[in-house]
Amino acid sequence: MRKNTATKQIWGSPYYSMAKQRLDGFVSVNVPHTGGWGTTPLITFDGNHLELNINVTAMGEAMVEIQDNQGRPIPGFLINECDRLLNDVSHPVTWQGNQDVSSLQGRTIRLHIAIKSANLYAFQFKNS
Repeated sequence: MRKNTATKQIWGSPYYSMAKQRLDGFVSVNVPHTGGWGTTPLITFDGNHLELNINVTAMGEAMVEIQDNQGRPIPGFLINECDRLLNDVSHPVTWQGNQDVSSLQGRTIRLHIAIKSANLYAFQFKNS
């Protein structure tokens, strides 16, 4: 989170205020309740799990599928196996409870992301 503090005066008494801003919160993919999807260009990564910076509404959802370089779903990372993503600046993506993507490190892949009533700000692969 980025923080900004300022000192102000109210009726002669100083006070401090702080504004918090969502990390990577300037630009997002905004998807309405009718839903939509997107597929990344080909990427390679280092890390053992995928995290999304996403804002999902109460009625919204988001799911991720990992595809090979030909656009074919990779078993174990299918969209219908993806657990529901929650609103978080660093929500780990899991497929049937498994978040380990280390077997795909160094391979050329695509992320296929289906979204409904949510804003996707960023994604990153990280090591635990």
